[in-house]
Amino acid sequence: MYNQGITYGQQGKFDDALNSFITLIEHFKGSSNEEFQKTIANSRVNIAEQALLDETPEQVLTLVAEVEKYSENPQHLAVMQFIRFLLDDKSIEEVFIALNAIPTEMKLTWGFREIKDYLTDNFEGEKLQQIQAVVSFFEQHKDIEKLRIELGLKS
Repeated sequence: MYNQGITYGQQGKFDDALNSFITLIEHFKGSSNEEFQKTIANSRVNIAEQALLDETPEQVLTLVAEVEKYSENPQHLAVMQFIRFLLDDKSIEEVFIALNAIPTEMKLTWGFREIKDYLTDNFEGEKLQQIQAVVSFFEQHKDIEKLRIELGLKS
């Protein structure tokens, strides 16, 4: 179901993707299996990210808060700070702090594929440059110091 949700998201079938993630969460949320819990956490992050496309900012922030409540994964928490930044609920400094909290040995896997058009179509100027720097951090260089410089933040 998780892979199905990812595939639907990549195809632009966001309602189908959300339904797959929601079904997965409902079926397995009570499981004590660690792998199921990781998949559920990933599903919640995907739901919050994809909600940017169709939901109100208040609804997205509610989903973000749910992820933050149930996940201890530093990458997930950083992505949630980034979504909050997109909705003017956090500063770029707070996003950077969350990104800096990701252990260097943790493999970064987030790609923002499903919301790329949203990011380029809804932002401009300095905020768009900051967004592009964060996306590049995840997808390309994974260098926190380079990101700090790109964001114009002091050390």
